[in-house]
Amino acid sequence: MITEEGLVQEVGPSTALVLVHRSSACAGCHSRVTCGSSEHDEMLVEVTNEMHAQTGDWVQISVPARSLLKATFIVYILPVLALLTGTILGGKLAPSIALDESMGAVLCGVLCMVTVFGIAKWYDTHAKPHYRPRITGITRCTAERTDNRQSLFNTGH
Repeated sequence: MITEEGLVQEVGPSTALVLVHRSSACAGCHSRVTCGSSEHDEMLVEVTNEMHAQTGDWVQISVPARSLLKATFIVYILPVLALLTGTILGGKLAPSIALDESMGAVLCGVLCMVTVFGIAKWYDTHAKPHYRPRITGITRCTAERTDNRQSLFNTGH
């Protein structure tokens, strides 16, 4: 499981936006350019908030390594496989629809890749909670919440 610590910036009904400082793991990641972390030392991450963290809380977020690998496969490997498969099929089918073999390969390859990107985007909007990082712990509460908890302990409630 991959874990990071961050500061809750905004809270929604079941999610939170957490400001996470780029870790040393980001430095060696080839995808850091696409996630936007190469430009800044911080990035804003949408996470599932089952722990009911509040704005200003410091939280630990994590994502299972298996989910990260699946998401990587869907976003990076699947489109390349679709492009290659489409190119091969397009080259074979082009003569039967009166197209040049090269033109058929390019058109079919791009069509297959765009289709897979569309499916991946649809899957992202419908299956996102499974791949979204989760808040797994509140490490430090805001001063107001800490004061409220302290007063509860002092009054015996």
